[in-house]
Amino acid sequence: MEKLRISIVEDERIIALDLQRHLERLGYQVVGIYSSGEEIISAFQHSQSSLPDIVLMDIMLGTGMNGIECACILKKDHLLPVVFLTAFADSQTLDAAKAAEPYGYILKPFRDRELQSTLEIAAYKHKSTISEKQKHGIIESILNNAQEGIVLIDNQFLVEYVNNTILEMLDMPGEPDHYIGTPVQEQFQLFYPRTLQPIDIQGLVANSLTLPHFIPELVCFDSSKHTRTVSLRLGSIGGVSPKSGIILTLLDLTEIKELTRSVEYQQRHDSLTGLPNRQSFIQILNGILSQDPAPSELSNSKVILVNLDKFRVLNEVCGHIAGDHLLREVAASLEVLGMQYQAYTARIGSDEFALLCSSREQALEQSILQEIAKTFVWDGQEFFITPSIGVVGLDDVNPDPKGILAAADEACSMVKQRGGNAIEYFQANQQRSEKIRGEALWVTRIIRGLQEQRFLLYGQTINPLKPEFPLKQEVLLRLRENQDTIIGPGAFIGAAERYNIMPSIDLWVLTTTLEYLTHKKNPERCIHCVNLSGNSLQDTATATTLLSVLSKFPDLCTSICLEITETCAIQNFDRVIGFMTEARDMGIQFALDDFGNGFSSFGYLKRLPVSVLKIDGSFVRDIDRDSKNLAMVTAINNIGHDLGMRTVAEFVSSRPVLDLLHTIGVDYAQGYHISEPSPLTEP
Repeated sequence: MEKLRISIVEDERIIALDLQRHLERLGYQVVGIYSSGEEIISAFQHSQSSLPDIVLMDIMLGTGMNGIECACILKKDHLLPVVFLTAFADSQTLDAAKAAEPYGYILKPFRDRELQSTLEIAAYKHKSTISEKQKHGIIESILNNAQEGIVLIDNQFLVEYVNNTILEMLDMPGEPDHYIGTPVQEQFQLFYPRTLQPIDIQGLVANSLTLPHFIPELVCFDSSKHTRTVSLRLGSIGGVSPKSGIILTLLDLTEIKELTRSVEYQQRHDSLTGLPNRQSFIQILNGILSQDPAPSELSNSKVILVNLDKFRVLNEVCGHIAGDHLLREVAASLEVLGMQYQAYTARIGSDEFALLCSSREQALEQSILQEIAKTFVWDGQEFFITPSIGVVGLDDVNPDPKGILAAADEACSMVKQRGGNAIEYFQANQQRSEKIRGEALWVTRIIRGLQEQRFLLYGQTINPLKPEFPLKQEVLLRLRENQDTIIGPGAFIGAAERYNIMPSIDLWVLTTTLEYLTHKKNPERCIHCVNLSGNSLQDTATATTLLSVLSKFPDLCTSICLEITETCAIQNFDRVIGFMTEARDMGIQFALDDFGNGFSSFGYLKRLPVSVLKIDGSFVRDIDRDSKNLAMVTAINNIGHDLGMRTVAEFVSSRPVLDLLHTIGVDYAQGYHISEPSPLTEP
């Protein structure tokens, strides 16, 4: 055990030396002898490292400051414990000495036993005091750095303590001590969010059978009258009874609520045009149908579906920026017409808009036809834009939102088959037979394409934005109709899915990709991303066959990434998880495609063995112009990284977008600015 280090302040030298001998005989170390208060204060100011454990101080020093004054300075500046030496223990002297809060008194002449016991007790008390101050400092630091605002309330409902968090939260002026002793109800006024009725804190405590008491959402106002959303928790200090005091905590939910509102808005609205999206349109339509309206009300209402003719041509020739500009123009025109005719307007697809109108008069669709049909000029090139319009009455089909939209889509398809720029009114028998004939023709063409090896594989580069990551390429499907005509998947995938031909197509794509990589040898170790449909993964036989195909190419499995959509992943979730787990054990990677579009992925994402997150292109393509989409891309990228995934941004159409993706920290970029699709195989 280390010796106590003691300094002596005594103006009589003989007494000081005698005291030193006593101390050393008892096993203590005397580290300094001073004849005045000024001398010891000066010595300690210049040498902090040699401070003693205890100072023995004569109360009645000679000239200059007395021992009491000196002890007060040593306590204030150095937190040093002082034991007073005195020959006169009169009550007046002792009362004056209390100002220095000494750790004991030793009477002259000194007796070893008294000296030792006083010093040991002083050392113990000082150590305990320092320990308590350290604990208090730690607790104070924890409270002031807590996320919640904290208020301690006594049994008279007066403030005993507030932390810095609550002062910052409510922008309250002054230091925490300013609020101690004030009524809590005056300082912290809380209100119910709907009625703005004030919360009676004392009444809540009195009426609560048990504590803690929790209210998930209240509002309060900061010093600038800005509204803050908070949750409230009231608990007792030291048990269930509030008699010993109350602890009140407020958690600031303002930013979370604002983000929630933003996410809810994004869920209900199209990010490009600001119109309600497909989900919102179906909800509105379903709300009308679920009201069980009278037949006359149904017969007076209709849905108008507007599809832009040859929109893809504009996108391919001028790029997505031009296409987006056109879509915003069309959306603005339809919104104006919708307000004029009291119709609800939404964007429900890439180039599809829908309007819900409570009148069967044909004025609205005629106005749309005239308004949309116009010349669109971009970068010196002219494009004549026309709409295909399908109209269906709510009583023309079964009262089901999806059925109504499908009927409107059928009418729209009839217009497109005739060249577009017209209006078609849904007629159940005719429309359904035309639809079936059209899809049946595609089924024949798809099967013939598989048999005659007319399908082609194209590839589009997925460029790494970080040098340590490998190159990727998405495998895309095309159909060669004849020597001069190559058809994109949008024309036939719908029929292939509806008539369950997708498993055969997926097997062909995967097998052909693996054979292509075998011949190419893949020296760059490029990872090829192959899309799988929900039809294939939900069919046990097809999923087993896909695993069997992969097992025949064990050396190539690490070069394959299978892309699945959110919808595919959450349907038959356990079956999909089983397939993914077996494939992953072979070395296959998985990517979740178009992430963020539906927002239902968050609940499943942690359970899916996915290593790549592809951010939906509808958020990416205009992040240089839309701050909300930039925030969404940033948030999704952070979520992916937090879960250990790599992220891919789709629809990268310009250099500014690419530069922002670099800044955000996205791992890969894909889009026409990076590269256009090019052939991998020939038939």
